[in-house]
Formats: sequence, C-alpha cells, structure tokens
Amino acid sequence: MKTSQRQKIILNTLVDEYVEQGEALSSAALAEKTHLDVSSATIRNDLAQLEQEGFVKHLHTSSGRIPTDKGYRQYVDELVVAKSSEILDPFAFESKLCDVCTGIDKLLTFSADILAEVTRHPVILLTEDQRISIIKYIQLVLLNIHQVLIVVLDHYGENFEEIIQLRDNVITQDALNKMTEVLNHVYHDRKMDDLGAQLKADTEIIIKRFEAHQAILMQIQEALSNSSRRLSRRRVHIKNERQLLEFPELQTIETLKRIHGVLDSENKLIQCFQTFAKSGVEVRIGGEHTLTELSETSMVAGQIEIDGRSIAKIGILGPTRMKYGQVLDQVGGLMSVLRGRIKSLFL
Repeated sequence: MKTSQRQKIILNTLVDEYVEQGEALSSAALAEKTHLDVSSATIRNDLAQLEQEGFVKHLHTSSGRIPTDKGYRQYVDELVVAKSSEILDPFAFESKLCDVCTGIDKLLTFSADILAEVTRHPVILLTEDQRISIIKYIQLVLLNIHQVLIVVLDHYGENFEEIIQLRDNVITQDALNKMTEVLNHVYHDRKMDDLGAQLKADTEIIIKRFEAHQAILMQIQEALSNSSRRLSRRRVHIKNERQLLEFPELQTIETLKRIHGVLDSENKLIQCFQTFAKSGVEVRIGGEHTLTELSETSMVAGQIEIDGRSIAKIGILGPTRMKYGQVLDQVGGLMSVLRGRIKSLFL
C-alpha cells in the first residue's frame, strides 16, 4: 500500500466505524474520529487517494466512503487490533469443552456450537473423508436368539454399531465372547481403513477357530467392513444458519439463495475451503472467494489437525462488514483450546 501513515489511520478508522455503524463516513466525520489534527479538506484529499488506489469507494456522488474488499484486506493484514471487550477468554472455551470427553466428532460439533454462540455467525464444520482411525475395541453382544449387536470403537472415541440378523444359526454369548477375544487380539491397534483387506486375508485363520459358526462370523466380518466405511466418511455440519437473516447486507432474496446454494452443496463447500491454508486461521473477503456466490460475504476459517493430518475444517461466514478482530480472536482461541483437548484425549 503506497500510502502515508495518516492515510492508514484514516482507512483503519473508516473500517472500524463502518463495521460498527454500517453507514458511509464523510471527511468531516473522519477528521473528528481520527484525532489527527488536520482539516476536513486534508482528509478529503487522503480519501480521494485511497479511493484511487481501490481501498474505499463512494456509494453515490454526494455520500461518504465505505471500505472495498481491498480495503478490508488491508485492514485484516496490517491494521486490525482486537479492542472489543466481548472477545472470549480462551479459558471460557476450555471450561465449555471440559464436559465433552467422548468421541472426536462430538467434540468437533460441540465446538462448532460454541463458536456459533459466541460469534453470532453461521458456522460451517467440514470433517475430512478417509480419516485414519485405529481400532481400539470390538464387542459382540447377543441381543436375542436372532440378533447380535456389533460395536467397534476407534482411537478417536467414535463407535460404530450394527445389529445383524442371524440366518438360521444359533449362538451363545459365551461363543461370542470367545470371538470377541480373538477379533480384538487380531485387529487391536490396526488401521480401520485397511480392515477390508485384513478381513479377507485373515478369514481362513479365524474361521478355523470357529468352524461351527462360520456363517455368523462372515456376517460379523461384513459388519466390521461397514464400520470402516462409516467411520471414515466426510460429514458437514452447519450451525446458526438463520443468522444470515440478521445481516442487512445479505437480506435480498437473490443473495440468500446464492449463499444457501453453497451451504446445501458438499462439493461447493469443499471447493470453498480448498483455498485456505493447511494451518492457522485465515480470512477470505468478498471477491477473494473461489465461488462467486459468496462474493458478498467473508469467511474466517481454520484447519484442525492431528499429527500433521487434517481431520476437519471450520469456518465462520458473515458479511464483508464483519468484526474481523473479534472473530479472528474467537476462532483462534477456540482452535488453540481444541487442539490441546484433542491432544490430551486422543493422542
């Protein structure tokens, strides 16, 4: 930005005021707000240069100025300073997450709920597909003479349950306990996404130990294979979507239709998140989105990783007139606490 320090202060103040009030600012108003001890004419000349460089614009000829996407980007990159007393202390996130101790998916969705509550913005949570899960425990339970419950627990605390219908076979809980012992011995600490091939390779060895129940064992192995597919699939969670109606800039029917078209499409959400870096918290403003449907919005997003591998992405969606400092602090604070929580629970 080829501007003076005074012009940077003017732009910074313009963004702060416009985000708070939603109204264009005149040179006289900026002269008062910036406390630069210069005349309105000087401020007017600085605004003209900022407009020429694309950082601000007129709504119409006689109006004051408002920030452009480029102006917001400059603000986010260099000028944003967190001032709001509403910024949530990370310890508040920690206390809210303390009650969640079972399952990484539950932890992630609960975190999205918290973020929606404190930011008062829609939150998008996109978990990755093909997540590497490690088998920790397999349990077989006889429900009745015709049904067996199969439970598989992975190292993220997630579980898969399936009830199989026995096909003219009879088995006791004692026999299932023996199968449980063998299956846990063979598959404990093995990767869930390799389970299909492992089951095929191990079938003969395991079946020989339970020749009287080969048909049941084959059904059990099929259910275990299903668990691998289910525990690794991608999930999309959207929280606080109705909050879009609270932003005046987004309230036209056409704008809302375009945004909801993205929120309703997993493929478009994946495309939207692809431009964000693999770590840290980033912002996409207006025309920076790869999807033109989101050109009137901004998104603050971060990636959640375990051992360097992404397991989920989480994003805050709102108008370009967003309280960037506050939202960045809130997303960053939650991400920090969430990483620590994941590490303590699952690593």
